Amino acid sequence: MKLKLKFVSFLRFLKKERRSLVRGFFRHMVFFGIVGILLYSLALYGIFFLFNSYAHVEPFQGELPVYASVDDVEGATGFLAYRQQESQTPMQPVNLILIGPSNMQDVFHQLSWIPDVNFSLESIPFSDFLRLLKEKTPPISDLYVDGQIQNSSFQNQSDSLWHREHVRLWRFGTLEGSGQSIYLASVSADAGIDFASYRDFIVPLHEISPNIDVSRDHFLTLVKAKIPGISYVYKPWGLVKKRERDPDGNSYYTDGKVLVITFPKLAST
Repeated sequence: MKLKLKFVSFLRFLKKERRSLVRGFFRHMVFFGIVGILLYSLALYGIFFLFNSYAHVEPFQGELPVYASVDDVEGATGFLAYRQQESQTPMQPVNLILIGPSNMQDVFHQLSWIPDVNFSLESIPFSDFLRLLKEKTPPISDLYVDGQIQNSSFQNQSDSLWHREHVRLWRFGTLEGSGQSIYLASVSADAGIDFASYRDFIVPLHEISPNIDVSRDHFLTLVKAKIPGISYVYKPWGLVKKRERDPDGNSYYTDGKVLVITFPKLAST
């Protein structure tokens, strides 16, 4: 009898405190869920940065072809940049050809753009990654053109982690006569962050602004303002992409024009 009364009292207690018990249960579930996600993320990023310390990729350093004219470049590349060497999904177009000195850092210094830190070309300890985040200059991911990783990249530094402009460069050859280097390049603007697969890990990566032609034309405006004596021409060599979101998540669109900029030789001084 006493046991029955205790059981009935317990049921009444549960009925009376049902809502608070349910709320408490879900609060604990949410708390431990968040803690679990944080611990999992820390472990994942720890493995990612450990892997990154040993996973260097060297840009192509071999002999490059000599082109009689920049027009000869049209049939030598597909003007598309990919996340991985063997990927079939382009991430963004090659929308620039830069003809200038072998060391393009001098040119970008005149534009007040700074070199990017790159995951595969440099070893980035987690402490340096946190420092770069604080300075709003986080590392960039790799892109491949014709199976080759970029030789260098630069950014127009801003006060935002979310919105920056980048240009990646692939040394492609030499122009006969002038001896200047030919670089394929892709310029784009960041427009937020999304989680994506990168080197077998799910990591936060910047998404590019869909209207990628704006970045190309803005880059020309900067160059004309900073470096006198350049020449430029638009070539219809790229792949036209309409404004629509693909099933793979890509959302950029472009008129397919490639901007060819020739820098004066004195730009390297």
